[in-house]
Amino acid sequence: MSENKSDKKILALLEEIKSQTEEISKAESRPVWKTTCRFSVDGPDTQGGELNLHVENNISKLIYIASFLREKERAYNETSKLLKVLKAPAFMWGGFPVSDWLEDIQTKINKVQINEKKKKLDSLQKRLVQITSQELKAKMELDLIEEELNQ
Repeated sequence: MSENKSDKKILALLEEIKSQTEEISKAESRPVWKTTCRFSVDGPDTQGGELNLHVENNISKLIYIASFLREKERAYNETSKLLKVLKAPAFMWGGFPVSDWLEDIQTKINKVQINEKKKKLDSLQKRLVQITSQELKAKMELDLIEEELNQ
Protein backbone atom coordinates (compact mmCIF):
# COMPACT_ATOMS: atom_id res chain seq x y z
CA MET A 1 0.00 0.00 0.00
CA SER A 2 1.42 3.33 -0.96
CA GLU A 3 0.74 6.41 1.10
CA ASN A 4 0.04 9.74 -0.50
CA LYS A 5 1.23 13.07 0.98
CA SER A 6 -2.08 13.70 2.74
CA ASP A 7 -2.04 10.27 4.36
CA LYS A 8 1.50 10.83 5.63
CA LYS A 9 0.51 14.17 7.11
CA ILE A 10 -2.64 12.66 8.65
CA LEU A 11 -0.59 9.87 10.23
CA ALA A 12 1.87 12.38 11.66
CA LEU A 13 -0.95 14.51 13.07
CA LEU A 14 -2.71 11.48 14.56
CA GLU A 15 0.56 10.49 16.23
CA GLU A 16 0.91 14.00 17.64
CA ILE A 17 -2.65 13.85 19.00
CA LYS A 18 -1.93 10.44 20.52
CA SER A 19 1.25 11.78 22.12
CA GLN A 20 -0.51 14.82 23.60
CA THR A 21 -3.38 12.65 24.86
CA GLU A 22 -0.90 10.35 26.60
CA GLU A 23 0.80 13.35 28.20
CA ILE A 24 -2.56 14.55 29.50
CA SER A 25 -3.31 11.10 30.90
CA LYS A 26 0.01 11.10 32.75
CA ALA A 27 -0.66 14.57 34.14
CA GLU A 28 -4.16 13.68 35.27
CA SER A 29 -4.45 12.34 38.75
CA ARG A 30 -7.08 12.32 41.41
CA PRO A 31 -6.64 15.64 43.21
CA VAL A 32 -6.06 15.85 46.93
CA TRP A 33 -8.19 18.77 48.03
CA LYS A 34 -7.01 20.89 50.97
CA THR A 35 -10.36 22.58 51.66
CA THR A 36 -14.00 21.55 51.58
CA CYS A 37 -14.14 23.26 48.15
CA ARG A 38 -17.30 25.03 49.27
CA PHE A 39 -16.66 28.75 48.99
CA SER A 40 -19.22 31.13 50.42
CA VAL A 41 -19.35 34.91 50.18
CA ASP A 42 -21.80 37.62 49.22
CA GLY A 43 -20.53 39.05 45.97
CA PRO A 44 -21.51 39.92 42.41
CA ASP A 45 -20.39 36.59 40.98
CA THR A 46 -21.57 34.33 43.78
CA GLN A 47 -25.15 35.58 44.02
CA GLY A 48 -24.92 35.49 47.79
CA GLY A 49 -24.63 31.75 47.76
CA GLU A 50 -22.05 29.07 47.84
CA LEU A 51 -19.75 28.02 45.04
CA ASN A 52 -18.58 24.43 44.90
CA LEU A 53 -15.14 24.22 43.34
CA HIS A 54 -15.82 20.62 42.33
CA VAL A 55 -18.51 21.71 39.87
CA GLU A 56 -17.44 25.26 38.97
CA ASN A 57 -15.93 25.37 35.49
CA ASN A 58 -15.98 29.13 34.92
CA ILE A 59 -12.33 30.16 35.11
CA SER A 60 -13.29 33.83 35.58
CA LYS A 61 -15.21 32.95 38.74
CA LEU A 62 -12.30 30.87 40.01
CA ILE A 63 -9.91 33.78 39.41
CA TYR A 64 -12.38 36.11 41.14
CA ILE A 65 -12.42 33.86 44.22
CA ALA A 66 -8.62 33.70 44.32
CA SER A 67 -8.36 37.49 43.93
CA PHE A 68 -11.00 38.03 46.61
CA LEU A 69 -9.15 35.79 49.07
CA ARG A 70 -5.76 37.37 48.40
CA GLU A 71 -7.21 40.86 48.87
CA LYS A 72 -8.98 39.88 52.11
CA GLU A 73 -5.78 38.34 53.47
CA ARG A 74 -3.75 41.42 52.51
CA ALA A 75 -6.27 43.77 54.16
CA TYR A 76 -6.40 41.58 57.27
CA ASN A 77 -2.61 41.60 57.64
CA GLU A 78 -2.36 45.37 57.03
CA THR A 79 -5.11 46.04 59.54
CA SER A 80 -3.43 43.81 62.13
CA LYS A 81 -0.27 45.91 61.76
CA LEU A 82 -2.24 49.16 61.85
CA LEU A 83 -3.90 48.06 65.10
CA LYS A 84 -0.51 46.99 66.45
CA VAL A 85 -1.66 43.45 67.12
CA LEU A 86 1.48 41.62 68.23
CA LYS A 87 0.48 38.08 67.36
CA ALA A 88 -2.55 38.24 65.12
CA PRO A 89 -4.08 34.87 64.30
CA ALA A 90 -3.49 33.74 60.74
CA PHE A 91 -6.19 34.80 58.30
CA MET A 92 -8.60 31.97 57.52
CA TRP A 93 -11.58 31.70 55.21
CA GLY A 94 -14.12 29.00 55.92
CA GLY A 95 -11.67 27.47 58.38
CA PHE A 96 -8.81 27.17 55.87
CA PRO A 97 -5.76 29.33 55.12
CA VAL A 98 -5.72 31.24 51.86
CA SER A 99 -2.80 29.14 50.63
CA ASP A 100 -5.01 26.01 50.80
CA TRP A 101 -7.80 27.77 48.90
CA LEU A 102 -5.36 28.96 46.24
CA GLU A 103 -3.96 25.47 45.83
CA ASP A 104 -7.45 24.02 45.39
CA ILE A 105 -8.41 26.75 42.93
CA GLN A 106 -5.23 26.09 40.94
CA THR A 107 -6.04 22.37 40.93
CA LYS A 108 -9.54 23.09 39.62
CA ILE A 109 -8.26 25.46 36.92
CA ASN A 110 -5.79 22.79 35.82
CA LYS A 111 -8.62 20.24 35.60
CA VAL A 112 -10.76 22.62 33.53
CA GLN A 113 -7.88 23.34 31.16
CA ILE A 114 -7.06 19.64 30.81
CA ASN A 115 -10.69 18.87 29.95
CA GLU A 116 -10.72 21.66 27.36
CA LYS A 117 -7.51 20.30 25.81
CA LYS A 118 -8.94 16.76 25.73
CA LYS A 119 -12.08 18.01 23.96
CA LYS A 120 -9.98 19.89 21.43
CA LEU A 121 -7.77 16.85 20.73
CA ASP A 122 -10.83 14.62 20.38
CA SER A 123 -12.38 17.05 17.91
CA LEU A 124 -9.16 17.25 15.88
CA GLN A 125 -8.85 13.47 15.82
CA LYS A 126 -12.42 13.10 14.55
CA ARG A 127 -11.76 15.64 11.82
CA LEU A 128 -8.60 13.82 10.75
CA VAL A 129 -10.38 10.46 10.65
CA GLN A 130 -13.05 12.00 8.40
CA ILE A 131 -10.49 12.98 5.79
CA THR A 132 -8.43 9.80 6.00
CA SER A 133 -8.36 7.79 2.78
CA GLN A 134 -9.89 4.31 2.73
CA GLU A 135 -6.47 2.87 1.98
CA LEU A 136 -4.96 4.47 5.08
CA LYS A 137 -7.94 3.42 7.22
CA ALA A 138 -7.40 -0.17 6.08
CA LYS A 139 -3.67 0.06 6.84
CA MET A 140 -4.35 1.50 10.31
CA GLU A 141 -6.83 -1.28 11.07
CA LEU A 142 -4.35 -3.91 9.89
CA ASP A 143 -1.70 -2.39 12.16
CA LEU A 144 -4.09 -2.57 15.12
CA ILE A 145 -4.95 -6.19 14.39
CA GLU A 146 -1.28 -7.07 14.09
CA GLU A 147 -0.54 -5.30 17.38
CA GLU A 148 -3.31 -7.25 19.15
CA LEU A 149 -2.06 -10.55 17.77
CA ASN A 150 1.46 -9.84 19.04
CA GLN A 151 0.34 -9.22 22.60
